[in-house]
Amino acid sequence: VNDLSDVSLTDVEINAKINIHEGITTKEIHNLLIESAANLISVEKPNYQFVAGRLLNYQLRKDVWKGKHAPRLSEFLNQGIKNKIYDPIILENYSEDEINKLGEFIDHERDYNFTYAGIKQLCDKYLIKDRVTGKIYETPQFAYILIAAYAFAKYPAETRLSYVRKFYDAISKHKINLPTPVMAGVRTSSRNYASCCLIGVDDTKDSITASATAVSMATANRCGIGIDVSKIRAVGSPIKNGEVVHTGLIPFLKIYESSVKAWQQNGLRGGSATCNIQWWHYEIEDVVVLKNNAGTDDNRVRKLDYTVGMSKLFYDRVLKDEDIILFNNAEVPELYEAWGTKDFDKVYKECESKKLKIKKKISARKLFSLIVKERVETGRIYILNVDHANEHGAWSDKVTMSNLCT
Repeated sequence: VNDLSDVSLTDVEINAKINIHEGITTKEIHNLLIESAANLISVEKPNYQFVAGRLLNYQLRKDVWKGKHAPRLSEFLNQGIKNKIYDPIILENYSEDEINKLGEFIDHERDYNFTYAGIKQLCDKYLIKDRVTGKIYETPQFAYILIAAYAFAKYPAETRLSYVRKFYDAISKHKINLPTPVMAGVRTSSRNYASCCLIGVDDTKDSITASATAVSMATANRCGIGIDVSKIRAVGSPIKNGEVVHTGLIPFLKIYESSVKAWQQNGLRGGSATCNIQWWHYEIEDVVVLKNNAGTDDNRVRKLDYTVGMSKLFYDRVLKDEDIILFNNAEVPELYEAWGTKDFDKVYKECESKKLKIKKKISARKLFSLIVKERVETGRIYILNVDHANEHGAWSDKVTMSNLCT
């Protein structure tokens, strides 16, 4: 701690109030010292966050390395592969000499730059561990170099080591952050690095059930979910020539809610999903209130978030205090096909003049006020300005939905 000002190891020892007794373990003493240093962190003496962080780092090294000195990367990696911690595919991509070279890139001194909160977060969420026993299998710099090595494994052999080094330096010096699936997943056998997954749902039994499965699988693989339910037909719609009456969106949203909450993101955190619905959907008024505390569990779906797709036409009618028509997608599928394109306004106006079984006229301002009210009260109603997303986005495909990450 010689490089830290306004810290005292004596104060850490005194504050720990260690009661030495027969049978007390060195690990228990170490934990008390970590807790003591953490309790000394204050606005006046912020450097205790580094003292506590280093004490936690020393304990981590002792547990993982079984001593003071770091093992060679090749030994550490091979043992991890043997214990089924790391993906063995890396041995197919890198030679032994290359792995030894990667080991030379590692600077374990960079662990000392962690604050207590930083390294604790790493231990709790991102380092590979047995989440039943709590046993951690790696230290930060080994995790960083392996993330870099796996990420660039398919690059040309002539240049990839330089890419690995640059990337390792950037993440180990905390110049860039990595999303959770990359930080926790790259180097494991899961081979799933996506943070976000967008799922479009068609108006069929097969699509609705398949999308629920996709939500479950994606959540289990650490993805945050965006679901577009705007194609699902409106409540009261006929099915099989009127043999069945459609139950509407809410029962299906409950399925997605259950799918998301039944799975954890690979043990790291609970699943999450954002349902997208366009402003012109027949059930928009019922969907935007699903998050609030009114109503009952039967008519609320509170564990999902909601995004309302907006467009210039809607905003224009709000400003002019004009009415809008809410539609059933099953009757006007061309409306969704035009959503997010320059043709939408024209198609929408054509649909307004059609004679349809299920449609509803409401005030644009009334709907906008309802959306704003729910957004203010719950904080979990989001807006996607689809015209801007398509005009200014870098994507060649049409954007119709999003999720909280993007």
